[in-house]
Amino acid sequence: MSCSIAMFAAFYAELGVAALLIVALVIILFVERAVVKWVLGGRKQQPYEPLPTEPAPRVSDKDSPAPSTNQPA
Repeated sequence: MSCSIAMFAAFYAELGVAALLIVALVIILFVERAVVKWVLGGRKQQPYEPLPTEPAPRVSDKDSPAPSTNQPA
């Protein structure tokens, strides 16, 4: 049983195409997985709240009541 060079070339060409197809499929699946995670993860984010334009008033230590302790004497 003799195989010609053309048959070997055709076999390796098909093998190369199959390998490239598998690599492309894996890349597509990883990209699709990343996009799905990005889309689903984006829905869990809090809605945008703008920062206040004026700073909040500060309470000084004199104005605040003394801290209460609930420990028995």
